Amino acid sequence: MSLARVTGAASFAAEAHAGQMRKGGGRPYINHPLEVAAAVAEDGADADIVCAALLHDVVEDTDVAAPEIAARFGDRVAALVDELTDRPEWEALPTPDRKARQAEEFRSASAAARQVKIADQWSNVAELAAVETGHDAGWLAAYLRAARATVAVCRPASPGLAARFDGAAEKLERKIGGMGQ
Repeated sequence: MSLARVTGAASFAAEAHAGQMRKGGGRPYINHPLEVAAAVAEDGADADIVCAALLHDVVEDTDVAAPEIAARFGDRVAALVDELTDRPEWEALPTPDRKARQAEEFRSASAAARQVKIADQWSNVAELAAVETGHDAGWLAAYLRAARATVAVCRPASPGLAARFDGAAEKLERKIGGMGQ
């Protein structure tokens, strides 16, 4: 794995996400792509996939445009980031509806993008299970259903990451059950 490329992508993502915080948890946003990248690296991903994991929310959540990703990190990384980026027309949708669109979109995604997406969903669901976000049980349950649908589509790309997601999903389910619906 090219440590210089991965370090460069981590640095670029940290700059792009500077000042952003995770919803509800108050943690710096960069922690999320770092978690996703670590998970795919542990799962055996190559440097391009790890870079895409680090950059997966940059185009969606910052002012960075897709061509800049290609210029700095190459066409494969840019293509993976594109597969992982929500479509602009989904922006106004409620989160559970947007997640349902993602599940449908990932039916035709590459195995590498699916691997990153499972890690992304694991990180998100684990955070929702661990911290108080202000969301009610109904919202959390809808989010979890949509995340499970996305992971079901992506599961063949990484059964190991899918199992990690399943553990986080069970924790979130217990949290929801404790809240009452």
